[in-house]
Amino acid sequence: MILQAEAILTSLDSLKCCHKPSVELIWGPPGTGKTKTTSVMLFILLKMKYRTLTCAPTNVAITQVASRLVKLISESFKNPSAEMDICPLGDVLLFGNKHRLKIGQDITEIYLDYRVDRLVECLGSITGWKHCISSTSGFLEDCVSDYDIYVENELIKLKKLADKEEATKGKRKISSLIDFARSRFNLTASSLRTCMFKFCNSFTV
Repeated sequence: MILQAEAILTSLDSLKCCHKPSVELIWGPPGTGKTKTTSVMLFILLKMKYRTLTCAPTNVAITQVASRLVKLISESFKNPSAEMDICPLGDVLLFGNKHRLKIGQDITEIYLDYRVDRLVECLGSITGWKHCISSTSGFLEDCVSDYDIYVENELIKLKKLADKEEATKGKRKISSLIDFARSRFNLTASSLRTCMFKFCNSFTV
């Protein structure tokens, strides 16, 4: 573990030498922690706002590094004592042949094709952010008039049920304006909330 820490520190120290380029070699037989060392170093560089391109000779090595990096990022969110300036998954992008890489659930969110699909959703005419904002804005502007229409429709339904047991027992009642607004707002805002969540967690700002 000490050697791994030294390798990371040595590599990070070389970043301070702006006047000359440097190459650091991290090597060792299988099981000596090269993957862990690389993923930790990538995580630190990510927090330091460095853009890094990582390559590996095999698809297995790529997915292992990606998986460990995603795990480190996820754990940083769960740690209440961690710094607030942590890197979202939107800053990490994995690309390559999906079938050869054998993308698992743990790294799906950083895979290029998945990001493209999410971007299409967020920019779509029906599921996109513009539609979500327009729907939420329309609800806020027309909430009272929509409630009046709702009350009229409910009164008509109650009149039709006047001779039935449901009406006499009061099983059907008209919601108050507050309850109506809260229910409709939750439905309308959920789409906007989901869209904003995708933007904040899947794309670099």
